Amino acid sequence: ALSTEGAVASAWRSLAQDAGEQFGFLLFVPIYKNAVPHRTFEERRMNLQGFTMAMFRLDTLVEQSLQGLALGTIGLDLSDVTDAASKYLLSLQLEASRVSSRTFLPRQNAPAEAIRAGMHWETTFTVAGRLWSLLFRPVPAVQHTYVRQDWSILVGGLLCTLLGAGFFML
Repeated sequence: ALSTEGAVASAWRSLAQDAGEQFGFLLFVPIYKNAVPHRTFEERRMNLQGFTMAMFRLDTLVEQSLQGLALGTIGLDLSDVTDAASKYLLSLQLEASRVSSRTFLPRQNAPAEAIRAGMHWETTFTVAGRLWSLLFRPVPAVQHTYVRQDWSILVGGLLCTLLGAGFFML
């Protein structure tokens, strides 16, 4: 934070004060003396008064961020992809735009790689110097609904075609 003159986030870590499996990150912001320049590293070092730090729980942060969005039923995976220090991803399943389940998984796992091979949308963004990935995916129950719907449209279309062809042949 001193080197960059701005906010710097840590990699995701297990939070010791929470029972169970909870992950979060720390955010550090440097505080400088008022009305004193701090453009260069040397000026920042000489005029530094201290740091302020905030701790964020990932599941709470994500749930609060999604509140009020109409996302429907969808799967969402969030991970810090800056380096190997972050080894976990937060996997959420939303039903009717509300979080129905959340799990922390190893970032490199077979189901995550299978999701990337199928239908998904992924984007990255920066959070205080760290690169995060957000992946949206259909949940299995919704995928099966669409498959059944596709088959019913195909069978219905074929029946209409056969009835129409039979009518014109008579």
